[in-house]
Amino acid sequence: MDLEARLARWELRQENMIAGLHGILDGLEAMRRLRLMPALQAVPIIAVSASASVADEQRCLAGGANAFLSKPIDLEQFLREIGRLLDLAWIAQAPASTSTSTAADESARALVPPPEEEMKVLHSLAQIGNMRSIRDQAEHIATLDARYGPFANRVRDLAERYQSQAILELVTQYKDHRGL
Repeated sequence: MDLEARLARWELRQENMIAGLHGILDGLEAMRRLRLMPALQAVPIIAVSASASVADEQRCLAGGANAFLSKPIDLEQFLREIGRLLDLAWIAQAPASTSTSTAADESARALVPPPEEEMKVLHSLAQIGNMRSIRDQAEHIATLDARYGPFANRVRDLAERYQSQAILELVTQYKDHRGL
């Protein structure tokens, strides 16, 4: 579908969205065209670029972006920007009670983590929050050795519930324990 068709579809939908125009136009031109459309002028745009230069950030902001993030995306920063742009107040999950935390800690200690290389891959995926790839990696880990099954199941369960921070903490806990 070409850019004009995508923009026409967007004009019909009055909602906030995240969309990729990669491969059709460069981001600056896409933002310029979006800002020319009355129905989309107020839609927040977060520009994301592998370049972290001040000049690129200034170009994106001048081109119509409301915010700029460099890759790899920090999930916390991304959520803060979404909250700021949409005037949202995030509701944080209450921490578990001490007895639940102790039980969870004991349960986590009983898990057998996979080899170092697999943990490094999981850690990288958790940092970027790619839940599909995390689930795929958990499936792969489960096939390596039956001892890794409970660990893989725990990671897969967290990924299915989009608990990227919990996955990162679990992986970091085992990486730190091993001194990786």
